[in-house]
Amino acid sequence: MKLFFKAEGYKKGVAYSILFSSIAKIIAFLNIALIAYYFGTNGDSDVYYFVLTTIQLISYLISVMESTVIVPELIRLREQEGHFQSMRFVNHFIKIYLIIGSILTIIMLFNPVFVFSHFSGFKSELLLANKYLLYGSPILLLLIILSNLLSEVLSSYMYFTTPMIVNMINSIISILFLIILHRHLGIISALMGLIIGYIVNIVLLLAQLIYVIHWRFDFSKYKLSPLVKKNLFYAHIGNILGFAYNYVGLYLLSFLGTGVVSAMSYGRKLSDVPNHVISGQFSSVLGIKFNNEFARDDKNSLNETFVTGLKVLLFFVIPVSILGFILSDDIISILLRRGEFNFLSVKQSSMFFKYLILCLPFFSINTVMSRLFMAIQRLSFSTIILAVFSVSNIILAYFLIKFYKEYGYPFSYILSYLIMIFSYFYITKKYLKYIGYNEVLIYFIKITCVNILVAFLSYLISFHLFDGKFIRILFLSIIDVISLILLNDIFVLNYDIRFIFRNFLHRIYSSVILK
Repeated sequence: MKLFFKAEGYKKGVAYSILFSSIAKIIAFLNIALIAYYFGTNGDSDVYYFVLTTIQLISYLISVMESTVIVPELIRLREQEGHFQSMRFVNHFIKIYLIIGSILTIIMLFNPVFVFSHFSGFKSELLLANKYLLYGSPILLLLIILSNLLSEVLSSYMYFTTPMIVNMINSIISILFLIILHRHLGIISALMGLIIGYIVNIVLLLAQLIYVIHWRFDFSKYKLSPLVKKNLFYAHIGNILGFAYNYVGLYLLSFLGTGVVSAMSYGRKLSDVPNHVISGQFSSVLGIKFNNEFARDDKNSLNETFVTGLKVLLFFVIPVSILGFILSDDIISILLRRGEFNFLSVKQSSMFFKYLILCLPFFSINTVMSRLFMAIQRLSFSTIILAVFSVSNIILAYFLIKFYKEYGYPFSYILSYLIMIFSYFYITKKYLKYIGYNEVLIYFIKITCVNILVAFLSYLISFHLFDGKFIRILFLSIIDVISLILLNDIFVLNYDIRFIFRNFLHRIYSSVILK
């Protein structure tokens, strides 16, 4: 409990955040694996994942203003005008969230089947059979956006671990509900677990706000400044586009038959893990360096950090992407093939995983470029890129899903990312000449070709030597890593990785051999 109620410094907070975030991801995976085990890929799980994904998209659309607008203004008010004014500011948004949630709940409770029958491709009979999922969706949405806001507020007071801990509690409660009630309530037990988990989550967050930070919930009228209104407007422009392309793809998949939406959800959630674990953490560190170097107006160092950092990141993510593509069937089978998750479920989910994991290097480039644009205060570039990506993705998804069915979904992402990657080339060449993006692009092509060759040869060896899926994955991964390290040491594909590896070997030699 001491850890729960204790504020941390930045370094300790980041360390705890990474630790608890990793644990939370493991627990979240257990939740996914249990749903796959109990329900597989059927109509009920399709509706569940459609509802859950839609809720998450809407909640992100609403909550994006927290980190970009609400928290910075909260900190400014707290420092310049005092704790009371900052509380009134946040309370104003809590009131807005409650109003939005109440309106959506009333609309949904009136006739949820009618609403979802017009915003999805599911038949009315399937929606009617899962009506309680639909009734619970607006309640969960309200709880998620409130929980996100309270978590961001606590983080602004340097309580970094509290949101992580309560999120883990949330996931654990969801798992317990699923295990205990799945036989009696079916897939609704998963949604009930989430709702109860978020209620507990909010109670714990409120307890810390009230008893530790001495928060007062005063909902008297509050007038936002013109600057805050302007920032809120710009914060939502790009995210409306993001919501649009994510939802359109989901909507089109819901017309393709039983199990497709579920399979996409399993494949996408698993393919997203390296994005968050590798790209997310790495780009955060790069973002801090970008900010410092731009503040010093040191463009040479900024470019060096950009080129070096992105090359190192790509050196790690490209092999993960290619190995994931080659071993998709084995990976999904080992992780999920149990219970109701049968051979057909594996084939459907592994297809989405196979192609979506190829987007990992593109996602990494996009994440680093976004951090760069934020650091140099050129957010308009990010908005333009997102607009290009969103429009191209919507158009491609419509035609590709129409002609190639579920395969069109990941193909639309791959092609949209390719368009985005070359859009970055145009922007940097025309407006940011001091950024060596073309050098990174050439490196990306070169290292991809090397990885394809190494992975292909490693796969041929492992395929003939081993029949077991786990042993094959382990052997192929080890051979691939060793081959890349040796090739890098000989041909210097990445100087920084080579330097780190040689320094590591030198330390081992000095500490073990020489002793």
